[in-house]
Amino acid sequence: MRRKAVLICGAVFVLLCVGTVWFLRLFMTADPPYLYLTWTSAQRVEADGTLSPPVEDPLSADLADGGLWRLSAEASDIPADGYLRLNCAGLELTVRLDGEEVFRSAASLSYGSQVMGEDWVMIPLPPGQTSCRVEVDLRVLDPDSALYPPLGQVSSNWLTGGDTMAYANLYSIPAGGCALVFLLVCGLFLLSAAAGRPNASLLVLALAAGLLAAYGFNRGCGFYFLPPWLNSLLNWRGFGLLIPALLVLYLVLGRRRGFLRLAGRIALWGLGAVAAASAVSALCGGPLYAYLRSTLLPELRAGYYDNLLYWCTLFLAPACAGISAYDLARILAGTLAEARTLKVKNQLTLKSYQESQAKAREMETLRHEWKNQVAALDLLCQAEDWAGLRRQLAELEGRLARLSPRVFAAHPAINALLQSAAARAESLGVAFHAQVLVPERLRVDEGDLCTLLLNMLDNAVDAAAGADTPPGREVCCRLHLTQGFLAIRCENTYSGQLDLDSAGLPRTTRPDPVGHGLGLRQMRAVAEKYHSVLDIQYTADRFTVQTALKLPAEAEK
Repeated sequence: MRRKAVLICGAVFVLLCVGTVWFLRLFMTADPPYLYLTWTSAQRVEADGTLSPPVEDPLSADLADGGLWRLSAEASDIPADGYLRLNCAGLELTVRLDGEEVFRSAASLSYGSQVMGEDWVMIPLPPGQTSCRVEVDLRVLDPDSALYPPLGQVSSNWLTGGDTMAYANLYSIPAGGCALVFLLVCGLFLLSAAAGRPNASLLVLALAAGLLAAYGFNRGCGFYFLPPWLNSLLNWRGFGLLIPALLVLYLVLGRRRGFLRLAGRIALWGLGAVAAASAVSALCGGPLYAYLRSTLLPELRAGYYDNLLYWCTLFLAPACAGISAYDLARILAGTLAEARTLKVKNQLTLKSYQESQAKAREMETLRHEWKNQVAALDLLCQAEDWAGLRRQLAELEGRLARLSPRVFAAHPAINALLQSAAARAESLGVAFHAQVLVPERLRVDEGDLCTLLLNMLDNAVDAAAGADTPPGREVCCRLHLTQGFLAIRCENTYSGQLDLDSAGLPRTTRPDPVGHGLGLRQMRAVAEKYHSVLDIQYTADRFTVQTALKLPAEAEK
């Protein structure tokens, strides 16, 4: 079932990515922005105002002879709100549309003016018309800067090339960023759903990010790229208030998990960054300070808050996405910790079951032998062999003691771990000693405690079992709670040979170590989690691992 959920969530995420790319592609697909005029006639204007016969090829006319020339063209397929763009550098121009004069100029521009884009004139075309006749009377004033015949373009875009790029970036970069936030949040929701913990509040954030991306693009470029009905729908002014309302709702839904506090901290950091950048801009004469002083502050004083609300919303959306990613990572980490704890508990349960089965078999064997033992005791009594009777009773007492597991501690998890280690040590011929002074309950995560003790005890038993002589095989473990610290010390004998890794930690010799193969590295991680260190010491024949976990307040009560 979990695999099926992962496949479904993965497929949904791919579809969302495809849909987002399709929507963004709408803003990259359009008719050519410019329709170039084709000059169909070129006639010289005589001093008395008469026109010479048309030149056969207008492009071959000698327009640079200093005379006045009239060029004619037919502008067709005029878009709504169309403009006529003409290059006017170094020319004296008179422009007529359908016989009506609409523009007159005489300019000999410098090279610098051309670089700044000031060599173009924008003339509105007659509204509601799809075609008109364009006539231009021109005289070349500066052959070095003039372009003749002048380049004519018909377009609905009233911006020049550089202005168009800047204008597009103004809206495309923030909106594209919001689209990425939308996909990130959708991915987080699908990831949480695949993990079996769907966070419905992420849908609110995804809706806000998606609307912000669409609204941001449409506000600046929708009229040019989208159909009128879609442009009108996405240009609803209510989105400007709905989007921040959704973001605030998301933070309120997550207030129990500290979302409001995190958002407040991020907002303060962001405000501090803007203040610092503004100060640097003011010292260096940069554009940020000029924008704040000349544009934003006057708008706020005049009561216009749209831009400020938009930029605040634009800041809050990725901030909320970052908070969501952090929260999901924390949840998944908790889920992994729970899974780790459950696996350790299952291992302990399995070991306890195996030990119980072994003891049950031994008890059954003893029950079958009971009659023989009673008969043997009776014969010893009749023979008054008191020494033999004592030996027989001692043997029975030892067997009964082995069938009754030793209680090491009142804490159930610690007791189970020590009992398991003691049984394993006995099977390997290792003497096991434990001294435990802890209460029945401790304010420590059982998963962390099991990871630490299970690895510590198993490593110690394995190392002691590898000692050269059986009399030297020993493990001594001590746990006690004092002044808010759980002190743990485990000492064992070993063969005197260590295999150290690059970090100076001994490598395990077990092929399938318990506890995910965490070993000393994970033991050290648990110690650091409780503000402690894992101290490792060894001599020629003894290895010692110890730590002191700092427990929360009132742990000893």
